[in-house]
Amino acid sequence: MTDSSVAEQRRDTMLRASGLVVVKTSTLADGPQPRDAWRPVVSGHAVPTATVAFGSGEDYVSEVDRKWESIAEDRGIFGNDGEFLISVGGGGLGILAWAQVRRVGSVSLARNLDVGPEEPEFVAMSLDRRTVCGVTAEEYDMWIVAVDLS
Repeated sequence: MTDSSVAEQRRDTMLRASGLVVVKTSTLADGPQPRDAWRPVVSGHAVPTATVAFGSGEDYVSEVDRKWESIAEDRGIFGNDGEFLISVGGGGLGILAWAQVRRVGSVSLARNLDVGPEEPEFVAMSLDRRTVCGVTAEEYDMWIVAVDLS
């Protein structure tokens, strides 16, 4: 088994635990690669669309999930059938191709797509490749950053 197939299995397990169904791996020959979607989310010039302070309230990770899902919904990340593209950061997972996933019921991405205890790192992109919405751990806050690519 190659390192990338081990990483892909690990990522897919994390995605399923988050409440997502992995539809396929997508390399997008003619569209933004995951590194292109990560760039505006982690840039030194990034401006968060919303923040949640570490440890704010009893379950701040659930608050990150609520805010991310609301912003992603408003920005059109989810297709008509609930499908979108996702890249998970950390642990060598950020180099993988997009995973095309579908929401099934409630999801908990911030709780399951973490690079450390309660430090989620992921970026999602709409299937039309126009919008990204990512979550990243910054110094004192979790940032949710939504950006139009077009």
